[in-house]
Amino acid sequence: MIHNPDSWLLIAAIVPLLVVGLILTPLGRDVRRAAVLTIIGNTVSLVLALWTVARRLLFHGHMNHMGRLTSGKPMLWNFLPPHLFAPHAHHLIAAGAGRPPVGGLCLGMAVDSLTLVIFLLTTVIALLSAIYAIGLVDDRRLRPGWFAWASFFVFSVYTLIVAPSVLQMCVAGMLATVGLWGLAGAAWRGTYESAVRRVVPLLILGDALFLAGICLLLVHCGAAVLLLPQVNGITPIISGLGRSLHLQNVVQVLQADGASHFMGLGWRDWAGILMVFGISGKSAQFPLHTWAVETTPAATPTGSLAAALMIAITGPYMASRLLPLLNVDVRLLAAMAAACTLCVGSLCSLASTDVKRCLMWLVIAQAGLALLFIVTGSYVPGLYEAIYLALAAASLFFSGGTAFFCTAGQFDMRFLGGLWKTLPVTAAASLLVSSSAMGLLLFGRPDLLATGFDNLRHYGSQIGQYGNLLFWLPLVACYLVLFGLARWWWLIFGGNWRGAGPAPGGESAVRLFPMILLGLGALVCGQPLLGLARLLQKSAPLQLCPPYPVSSGGDFAVQMAHRLAWSFPAALAAAGAIYFSGLVRAEKIRRLPGPNLIYRWMDGELYFYDLYCVLGRLVLSGGGKMLAAFDRWIIGWFVVSAGLAVRLVSMLLAALDWQLTSVAAPATLVSAAVAGKRPVSAPARRLFVLAILVMIAAALAGAVTLALRR
Repeated sequence: MIHNPDSWLLIAAIVPLLVVGLILTPLGRDVRRAAVLTIIGNTVSLVLALWTVARRLLFHGHMNHMGRLTSGKPMLWNFLPPHLFAPHAHHLIAAGAGRPPVGGLCLGMAVDSLTLVIFLLTTVIALLSAIYAIGLVDDRRLRPGWFAWASFFVFSVYTLIVAPSVLQMCVAGMLATVGLWGLAGAAWRGTYESAVRRVVPLLILGDALFLAGICLLLVHCGAAVLLLPQVNGITPIISGLGRSLHLQNVVQVLQADGASHFMGLGWRDWAGILMVFGISGKSAQFPLHTWAVETTPAATPTGSLAAALMIAITGPYMASRLLPLLNVDVRLLAAMAAACTLCVGSLCSLASTDVKRCLMWLVIAQAGLALLFIVTGSYVPGLYEAIYLALAAASLFFSGGTAFFCTAGQFDMRFLGGLWKTLPVTAAASLLVSSSAMGLLLFGRPDLLATGFDNLRHYGSQIGQYGNLLFWLPLVACYLVLFGLARWWWLIFGGNWRGAGPAPGGESAVRLFPMILLGLGALVCGQPLLGLARLLQKSAPLQLCPPYPVSSGGDFAVQMAHRLAWSFPAALAAAGAIYFSGLVRAEKIRRLPGPNLIYRWMDGELYFYDLYCVLGRLVLSGGGKMLAAFDRWIIGWFVVSAGLAVRLVSMLLAALDWQLTSVAAPATLVSAAVAGKRPVSAPARRLFVLAILVMIAAALAGAVTLALRR
């Protein structure tokens, strides 16, 4: 481990857990000291991650060619040997160049170029979020416990990123759920307790389904298949699935669904579907998407961590790693869910008037676009969109939080506006970040997103008659996302001040510093000088993402995809025209019969949460009634029958005891004659004893018969 250049990355992942221990000591009882400890821990993790990258570059001699970074030697701790689950599992992993064969359930760390990029991105966002939180320590919602939960959440995300196996990824995801529960305010009773009740169930459901999918793979394939591609590549995974499916061709393995069918789907279909539910829970995708907007009432750094680390990073990263385990049918299902999330998020953001809630819907929608690209074969464009989204989401949350803080807690955009005059730096930074959402400006990469949409069109053309909807619906939804971003910015910073009194100000360097740095990162992350596309391409499973043919430039669909990058000025002009005088024109449009119905539907967030509440109540009430019926008819009758049987046996034993003692003590006859009772005759006593013996013999015979049948 000492000679492994990646060992420093393992230490960097453990540092936040040490910070949690320090905060729980008397040293971290003060909120400012807890904030300082968190910043120091995140800084140490960032320095160690940068040192790991530098060592690997110097070791390989590729300082000017970051795209040539190769996978490092994994550090694994094996337990539960592979043959414990499947007899042939120890043959599934082939030894790499100079690596011993590994198998079983493994814990540890495996690093490649994608791991380094995502780990560095996570450390930067975590550090800047902690710096931003220092400006809010006077807020009663930020206590020392918040920084402990934040460090624990970051530790779980680090553990997920460096995970060498699906099992460790699942455990880290569960820890991330616990950390987000603490961040949202459930660790203490308060204002946000009811909101947290809406956050946790869907995340727990996603984790439970993900674990069920892992168990299904364990039963059919063995533990060695659960190793992720950065350990030994995708060849052992494909060979392991091929052995279980009795196939050898890669195309056949990708199209196979397994022999055991339930509801028309094979075991591999069900395993993939369950794992997709786990991905959907982490990235707030349909149908487990409603939990994300319930975290917005908490403090601003909570929303930034949930949006940037959980939704924008964890979900797409899990999808890119688990891609070899998903067959084509499951990928299509995941693509449909991501497209639905993109459409739902873009529509709900157009009716939301809450600063953070509207922004969270836009983040969910763009995360759906990233996942849609990844599962349809556009590996690099999908991960690029996820990286940009992580930086942009944190920056925009900080800008919205600054407006929220300066206006003394005003979260309704209908009573904001005109803050570009008093918060000019915040307004300019948020405008630039919003404008680069689809690759606008010279800093963006519109060619990557256009390539993703082009591949999506080819993917949809292979499906069938309605496959083109998988291209056009997301494309139209992206235009709506751009309008939603323009609307969000204009209602907060554009136009005139609509609140009571003078327009507030009060920009702080502590809040501007992390917002500007993240905004610059979102603007320049697509620069070819950074080599980000080459780093992402290095980790791509090329056998699973074949290149699509390049479309002609004159095609209408291609032109619409390219124009998407330059549509933000038009979206901003449309938002300014509608909301220039406040919400007067928007209210006139809303009152029309048709738009009014659509607005009510979008304002109710498509009534998904109400539907889930109804379904949850039906499930709980139905389960309660079933348990009550079971208690009444099964448990009750069993207890009553047992009581009657015990009473009957006691009566029989008492009668037998009376008969025996009456024979031994004739004085009872005298006492019975004195009492005026007629004694029982001798033949009756013999018949009574004989009946008891017959009943005992019959019970013994029945018990022996049942035992023999079993």
